[in-house]
Amino acid sequence: MIKELKYDLTKEDLNNWIKDFFKSKQGKKLRLTIALNTAIIATFINLILDIIFHEPLLLSNYVVSFVILFIFLYFTCPLFSKIETKINSKGIDYSNNTITINSDNNYIKMDDNNTHEERKWSNIKYIYNLEYTILLFYSDYKAIIIPKRIFESEQEMNETWKLIQECYNKNKQ
Repeated sequence: MIKELKYDLTKEDLNNWIKDFFKSKQGKKLRLTIALNTAIIATFINLILDIIFHEPLLLSNYVVSFVILFIFLYFTCPLFSKIETKINSKGIDYSNNTITINSDNNYIKMDDNNTHEERKWSNIKYIYNLEYTILLFYSDYKAIIIPKRIFESEQEMNETWKLIQECYNKNKQ
């Protein structure tokens, strides 16, 4: 079976991609990693500077500052990602997207103004049907974005999702 989806990605789609990304396993892992690594590095730098300037604090002060920084970064990571996506997408034409799902030949093809790629279903790592988008990850943090708004009905979206699941599951064995 061959299913072709044609659509333009909008700024709203990119914002929704960020919202949905952080609900996926990869997004949760990235968010945790960024918050944890940044808090560790900042606390370590703070400790080194305090030693250099002979102003060591109590260990509890470092722990408290680490926890506060970690929590702050964990909850603001999606906001920073949204801002970064907005900056990085300026001037890029996200129109004329065509996704061709081919279950017979076991590939998914992506065409737009920037890319012409064909990927085997066996190279798709994860698939998600989230609130605003269907995401097909071909690496840990790169995905094919299919906005749900492009479907004319819930039934059409469900049929497409079922086809995606079949292709994905058939090639993961």
